[in-house]
Amino acid sequence: MRGSAGLLLVDTRSSHREAAQVRADLAELAGGAEPIAARARAHLDAGRPVEALHLIDVALAAEPANPAGRAVKLDALKALQEQAGGENLSETMWLRSEIAALEGPQA
Repeated sequence: MRGSAGLLLVDTRSSHREAAQVRADLAELAGGAEPIAARARAHLDAGRPVEALHLIDVALAAEPANPAGRAVKLDALKALQEQAGGENLSETMWLRSEIAALEGPQA
């Protein structure tokens, strides 16, 4: 759909749902959350927490309660928090919130 200025307008709610479905499809094709979590752990162990988080998004889209996926995500977020050093308030608060959500009772 085009807006009045000719800009392409995207319904972000539907695009997020579509992206989540694609991530779940990718996880299924990869054999589930476990092999993706293992690859994400390898990225994290190699010092690449951002890459690990991208993969974990795929794994957890398919299996949100997967223990290995949640553990890698928590460790990757903590690694990013350490790297960030608290210099950016928005980033720091987002990381704290994500970590707290993973450390708290599972929904």
